[in-house]
Amino acid sequence: MPEIKRFDAILIGKNIRKARKNKGISISVLSSLCKISVGKLSNLENGKTETVSTEDLEKIAFSLSTSIDDIIIPETFKFPSELEPVIDELQMVSTYISMNLLDLARENLHKITKELMDNQLDYLRPCINFLAGEIEKLSFNHDKAIEYFKSVIDQNYDYIYGIGYKIRSINALSCLYYSRFEVAEALDTCLEAVDLINHEGVSFSEIADTHYNLAIFYTYAGYLSVALLHAKSASEITATNHYSNYNNQVNYLTGIILMQRKEYIKAFNFIKESSTYFQREKDLKYLYRCIYSLYLIIDHVPFTEKKLIKSLEHGITTEFLENPIHNDQIHIQLTMIHEIIENLILSSDFEQALILLNKCLEYKKLIPSDRIHFKTHHLLSIISKKNNENTNLIKQHLHESLKYLSDENSKDRAMILYELATLLNQCTSPYEESSRIFYELSKKESFYKRPFSVIIPEPKY
Repeated sequence: MPEIKRFDAILIGKNIRKARKNKGISISVLSSLCKISVGKLSNLENGKTETVSTEDLEKIAFSLSTSIDDIIIPETFKFPSELEPVIDELQMVSTYISMNLLDLARENLHKITKELMDNQLDYLRPCINFLAGEIEKLSFNHDKAIEYFKSVIDQNYDYIYGIGYKIRSINALSCLYYSRFEVAEALDTCLEAVDLINHEGVSFSEIADTHYNLAIFYTYAGYLSVALLHAKSASEITATNHYSNYNNQVNYLTGIILMQRKEYIKAFNFIKESSTYFQREKDLKYLYRCIYSLYLIIDHVPFTEKKLIKSLEHGITTEFLENPIHNDQIHIQLTMIHEIIENLILSSDFEQALILLNKCLEYKKLIPSDRIHFKTHHLLSIISKKNNENTNLIKQHLHESLKYLSDENSKDRAMILYELATLLNQCTSPYEESSRIFYELSKKESFYKRPFSVIIPEPKY
């Protein structure tokens, strides 16, 4: 006879007593209906039983015209059965949001809200306002999104459905602050979820997201030891619940934190492990991050380990040259290939760099106005210079590069304009000399480096 070994005896007792009283029968009548002794039922109702069989629970539930779920699940975990169709409709709204069909999502959410009775609306309000916040966030109406998320966060809920959406709203709001580079606000907001995730019934993903986000925010704030503790918590949760992709993202983040702590060998091992997974799964965004992160620590790892980077580069470039890229992945893959090309240029492997750049040019037809092509032509101009090629060819690449840059890309434009000026021997005045100094400083700081935001992953909700 199977037993439920881990259960809340007091909870089960209260639920049995409540169901019995709702049915209007005594414990002796229940005993005769389910063929279980009064003593055993009394112990169950008073939470004094250490084990209980599923067969006994089925008998009790049947006799009380209820279900086992109603006996073993806390009241706060349940939602009214009449709301199940509405919750399915809200899930469809969430699907529309994930597909970026925001007008359709907004229209359906308004329709659902309008048809609900007041008591139903009160129960579902956390979900409705959370979804409304998501729609406004993705529509770049940040002030409205903040208002909706805060309307969920500012309420206290005594049922798990509401608590779950409060946690999600906290993480969503912290993500929004983070996207606006307001890291202190993101951290302060996310900390509000710490106590909430200890509630029984909170989903593993909500707990993992909170720890993961705190690890990111604390990393930015420079509290690396605390960040590492939250990353460890997220790792344990995602590993235990077999969230393979998520777990490898956490391992990658752990590697970044260790890299910031200058624990390079440990960092390398974490990033190495996750990079193997992302390469196998063809997760280009994270694979790019792994490649770039490994470039940053390559001088701090044993020579034998450097083969891993070459192996990754070879796998990525082979895939790039032999197979077409899906349209939604062109930008990230070209960005990653540009990173590899820069590394090839630094090691004077111009032949392989040119092969990859010529392949990059083929994608101009698919995304003709994308800024990414500025980099392709700029790298071609660098190789042309290194190979002492015709000045007109170098100039052509630089002019072509400028076509993809607007006034918003002032730094990149200034660098290329300066390179054109030096090519045409127009740098002779004090103004040009000051330009040269700014150019060298800019190149030293960021031409072969990226901001921290490139390697740090995005928070989740």
